[in-house]
Amino acid sequence: MVNKYARITGGADKQCMALAASLRGLGHEVAFLATASSANAEIEGAFVPTLVTHETRGTLSMPEQLRVFRDAVWNRDAATAMERLIADFRPDIVHAHKLYPQLSVAPIRKARAAGLPIVQTLHDYEFIAANPFDATGGLRDHESPRRSYRALNTATYGVRRALHVPAVTQWIAVSSFVAQTYARRGIETTVIPNFADSEPAASPRPLESRTGILFLGALSTVKGLHDVLAVARKHPSLSVVIAGRGPLRELVVAEAAKLDNVEFKGHLDAEAVAGEIAAARIVVVPSHWEEPGSLVALEAMAAGTPLVAYARGGLSEYVGGSGAGLAIEADWRALASACLELIADTDLWWRCANAGLQASRERFSRASHIEAVLRVYERALASRRRLAERGSDHA
Repeated sequence: MVNKYARITGGADKQCMALAASLRGLGHEVAFLATASSANAEIEGAFVPTLVTHETRGTLSMPEQLRVFRDAVWNRDAATAMERLIADFRPDIVHAHKLYPQLSVAPIRKARAAGLPIVQTLHDYEFIAANPFDATGGLRDHESPRRSYRALNTATYGVRRALHVPAVTQWIAVSSFVAQTYARRGIETTVIPNFADSEPAASPRPLESRTGILFLGALSTVKGLHDVLAVARKHPSLSVVIAGRGPLRELVVAEAAKLDNVEFKGHLDAEAVAGEIAAARIVVVPSHWEEPGSLVALEAMAAGTPLVAYARGGLSEYVGGSGAGLAIEADWRALASACLELIADTDLWWRCANAGLQASRERFSRASHIEAVLRVYERALASRRRLAERGSDHA
């Protein structure tokens, strides 16, 4: 597994590490190539130094920023780490997730040079756009909040497209929307939806023990936090719980101090998140980007908690397509209306709760995900064998 983090900082990390645990449970050996950190949950593999993380990227000096640029193009430590893993661990498959900017394309090119099949899971749009949140395929990053981020994303996009894309043997898309978006730009994928890390509940927690609406995740504009706060301001009868971390934390703290119906719980661990989801009447996912495959939505489904989500990206098929909630237009007024509808209509609430549980057990199950990934691995290995045979025949 090649992923910039061996700890959970977001959804891609969570899926990567849960997949690794499941593969080990089936008897496979799994090692990681990731950045070193005292917080790492993975210890098997090779771990390289890093100059930048989510937490530190806004505090780097100019010399440090220049070194980040250098490593983002070609990280020599990551290249050496891959060479060491190839020699000592002798992998059959290299499964890449999120590498940039910390690891660069170096480990992928080293694996390719060694003749290893490479599987790449698409957690966003970084191989068709400079900004990974941009599903339109822009060649320049115009959206990141800092000039240095925009410059780094734009500079490394050419590397990703020219050196990473041709090295991949098999592609995995986490939703049909992602698959169709990449297909329009010449990259064919296999759709394998994400799965919730928690096992589905036997039944939804009783409606009488639930209250309010819950927002979980990054405290950012792109995740729709401003819309959640607008709903809270205009509808004081709706109790709103917000949990997470991100650039808009101070805004949330200020609004929670002013509004009696808003409670901010900060960053929560997995157990606390599960408790909040089970206690909520509704989980909202008002993303303003084309969300590839929301884990928050899947965790709500696994708890039997109905959702209200903007019909963006994979959310349409995850939420609307499974009947687990209401997929609506991206507008805070529509968000408020849908939440009020789900609260007033208890029959609709129960239909959504039960549909979410059914989808979690069937369409978005861990077992079906692992089975599909193993089929992709087999195709990747078969492709490597065919290439080797053709090379032998030519020789």
